[in-house]
Amino acid sequence: MKTQSPTLPAAHGTLQYVVQQFMRKISAMAEERRARQRTRATADMLEQMDPRLLDDIGIAPQKTSHPMQDLVQSAPAVVAVKVLSPQRKAGH
Repeated sequence: MKTQSPTLPAAHGTLQYVVQQFMRKISAMAEERRARQRTRATADMLEQMDPRLLDDIGIAPQKTSHPMQDLVQSAPAVVAVKVLSPQRKAGH
């Protein structure tokens, strides 16, 4: 007798279905990573361009922030953790 319980894997489909779902998730994660890389590459390219050219094409130049600017905009709990936690070594 076949069970109809929704919590059992057999009720969700075959092994082929599970593999297809897994491959879809992997593909979606890879596409998100490629999109982030394209965004970073575009931002890097824009940073290297002449500010006058950026103004001509209607793109506002990126504001360079002071290193402490991120701390000012962070929540107090985040600031406390950043200030009070020991810094990790690069090799570990």
